[in-house]
Amino acid sequence: MEQAQAEVEKWATEVQQKRDSVSDLALAEFINKHFDKAKDLFKQSAEETEQELKNSERKEAEQREQSEKLRAKLVNELRRAGDSSYNDYHFAEALESYEEALLKVKRESDAPLWAATIVDVGLANGQLGIRVEGRKATEYLAAAVGDFRKSLEVRTRQELPQDWAMTQNNLGNALSEQGIRTGGQQGTELLGQAVAAYRSALEVRTRQELPQQWATTQNNFANALWTLGKQLLGKERLQPLQESVAAFREIAAWEANDQSRFALANALGSLAFNLVLDRQFADAETSCKEALALVDKIGDGVQKVDRENLIFIEQNFAHALFFQGHYYEALTIYRKNWSKPLNGKTFGEITLEDFAAFDKAGLTHPDLSRMKEALAKLNSDRLSQ
Repeated sequence: MEQAQAEVEKWATEVQQKRDSVSDLALAEFINKHFDKAKDLFKQSAEETEQELKNSERKEAEQREQSEKLRAKLVNELRRAGDSSYNDYHFAEALESYEEALLKVKRESDAPLWAATIVDVGLANGQLGIRVEGRKATEYLAAAVGDFRKSLEVRTRQELPQDWAMTQNNLGNALSEQGIRTGGQQGTELLGQAVAAYRSALEVRTRQELPQQWATTQNNFANALWTLGKQLLGKERLQPLQESVAAFREIAAWEANDQSRFALANALGSLAFNLVLDRQFADAETSCKEALALVDKIGDGVQKVDRENLIFIEQNFAHALFFQGHYYEALTIYRKNWSKPLNGKTFGEITLEDFAAFDKAGLTHPDLSRMKEALAKLNSDRLSQ
């Protein structure tokens, strides 16, 4: 024990002589029971240590900031590599780059960059999903839906309204494609989710504040409603079809050109057929008249074959007239267009298919048998030519 004490005292003497470390000096004074000096020296040492700690933390923060900058640069370079492949239509390569980028960024450390990157992944998955068939298409589209939903956990409407709306639009696109390919009740549900996603996006992408983005999403919204309506049965289909027409009408009012007129005319003409099936003959006539007025204004901005196929509107106009008792006016329209091509068939062939659909729907009219005989004769005359 005495030897140990002697060693300690020797160490304390050496420290006092060298005076290299304030902390050691303080301890030496403490050993020598110079407690006032020890207290002051310990405080001085603590101040020096605190400054060293601040310097160390500053350096760590600077290094961390530099690391974060380098990580963000790495992620964005990988994303740009993906963008290069994406814009060159090499979507599998793009997906590979985007997924590599996603592995380099953490949601906890850089949530906005993580969200943007997973949107990139979703877009690539979506493009691959619409270019393949079968189970592979389902897998890609389901992955895209999942990617966009994850991004929306960060891209909230409250904090990032425009990014939120853009992602809702992308989600709608993926759900719509998924719904079309799935079919059946599940497909209908997916299309309903797509409509809801577009509707959400339009709450931010308004016509007044973001007109171009509004037009894009409004068009997607209208198409999704139309596809949803076609998958529904009976009266249920009318509401989404009518809402789709209203959406197309808004687009045509905002930007009146050949494309917008064509889309609206096509929707109005198709709605008319469904109105006939629902026995709303006067509304079907009104719908066709509006559509035909648009057809007269459509020029070379729409391909000739597509313009010519719009004669189906006259067909549905004739149906509406017939069931309202205008037999001869309807027959005149049928006769005038009977041999014209229409969607890979003839006007006459599709007219006969329509009357078969009327029978299936239980539509009746006193002149129904008489009209069927007249149409049969028109068909016979065409075949004999």
